[in-house]
Amino acid sequence: MHFEIGRFTRLAADDIHFIELFVKNRGNAYRVAEELEIPYSGVRARLTEIIGAMGYETEQEPREEPAVTGERRKEILEQVASGALTSDQAIQILQNATPQGA
Repeated sequence: MHFEIGRFTRLAADDIHFIELFVKNRGNAYRVAEELEIPYSGVRARLTEIIGAMGYETEQEPREEPAVTGERRKEILEQVASGALTSDQAIQILQNATPQGA
């Protein structure tokens, strides 16, 4: 009889706990970040580490450029502060922005 050791046995207890939280939150990394009180990017990095620890190949994820640069966001906020834009208009501009390079 041949038994195969599962990939989860390669993980530390805190990695198992992280996976449990990830499943509990239905794979929503933002909720996991809130629960662990860490940045979203920390959740993504931890998940990548665990994937590697389980023996799967991990690819370097392309870094997404923000849809709106910090400078443009500041301009929009200044326009809201001066009354040139309403908050609803600013939200609309930000939501309709496309990532740079797209």
